[in-house]
Amino acid sequence: MCQSIKDKVINHLVSYYFLIDNFDKNLINNNVATRINKGTHYGLRLFKKYYNYYKNNYNTFYILKFDIKKYFYNIDHDIVKKIIRNKIKDKKALKLIDAIIDSTDEDYINRSILKLKEKYDIKLPLYKKGKGLPIGNMTSQIIACIYLDELDKYIVNNLKIKGYIRYMDDGVVFHQDKVYLKYCLKEIEKIVSKYKLELNSKTKIYKSC
Repeated sequence: MCQSIKDKVINHLVSYYFLIDNFDKNLINNNVATRINKGTHYGLRLFKKYYNYYKNNYNTFYILKFDIKKYFYNIDHDIVKKIIRNKIKDKKALKLIDAIIDSTDEDYINRSILKLKEKYDIKLPLYKKGKGLPIGNMTSQIIACIYLDELDKYIVNNLKIKGYIRYMDDGVVFHQDKVYLKYCLKEIEKIVSKYKLELNSKTKIYKSC
């Protein structure tokens, strides 16, 4: 979804002055995508830290790797708008943010996707009404971080997981007890379902080497 320069500028302004300014400080440090000083390299350092901790302290440990099915295509507009309204009250700002979120409901989006599918014979999902975020937009990346904040905090605070990382739609959970990780997976599925999402088939528990 290539943007015009004007749209890019608007997306960056909305991201920095409304979304990041109001939400970033409340996100946990284990949420490691599209954040200042908390991007890919920070996530890799966290992974190495947790891996070495469990390797040094347990003979065997396990890693739950979960993946959200078509995350950017299934984020629910009504839910994300409610989340945003918990922090942002300015009506003009909300009108602009709503317009960006609802842009995937425009008919030309799916028409363009269908043309690409036909021309290049590639698999691309279509957008459902009231679902999804524009791929590649900075606002979409920030919203994707915000959307599952409840899940992040539940895993760390309620499930008492010491080793956890989420990068957009991918998450890893470290623990020495496989049975407990299976329980964690069920709890994760409950919260993911609450946000009208589901885990895909790539979700799996791995045994340490």
